[in-house]
Amino acid sequence: MPIQKISPGVTNAETAANSINQAIDLAEQNAAEKVDKAAGKGLSTNDYSTAEQAKLAAIAAGATANASDAQLRDRASHTGEQPVSSVTGLQAGLDAKLAKAGDTVTTVSEVTDSSASATLDWAVAMVFVRTITADTEFDFTNVPTVGSTKRELHLLGAGAWLMTWPASDFVWVGGEAPTLGTVDRVILNQYEGDSTVYAEHRSVTA
Repeated sequence: MPIQKISPGVTNAETAANSINQAIDLAEQNAAEKVDKAAGKGLSTNDYSTAEQAKLAAIAAGATANASDAQLRDRASHTGEQPVSSVTGLQAGLDAKLAKAGDTVTTVSEVTDSSASATLDWAVAMVFVRTITADTEFDFTNVPTVGSTKRELHLLGAGAWLMTWPASDFVWVGGEAPTLGTVDRVILNQYEGDSTVYAEHRSVTA
């Protein structure tokens, strides 16, 4: 129902009537400029855009909230699994290792070498024991380039024979091949990213 203005009656009521009419005019003007209220919504000065609404809707239920980048990168935060193939070089590094029982690797390759050559396969053993009965030329196979590995070579009776070592990817620490005796222990080291075998002569019995 439209608001009815009050018409002034007597002279002494004119001032009051004018004030009432002015108030009614202002109320009508404000009513014409109002925004209709939508059910379930309130007034706000923060405009909520469609893009922001879509972004919020895309967040999965239960997603991590308020975690810093450092926390998200921390390995302790990663509790899932990933395949070995997703880590570059991991499978090759594992293939170059030997299986162990308990806390000790006891794999030993023990051979009496009477031939002209002896191939030491790094995938077969941690310790190579060679009883030498002839001049022998040594070679290495399956030396990894991922990670650092160590092998030992025990020579029995090598001092009586000529030992020939690989011409490449093999270095005697100290620069020269040692003089061998009746019982010799040689430490063989290979380091990360390098297939060269570095040999150290540790003990000898003449």
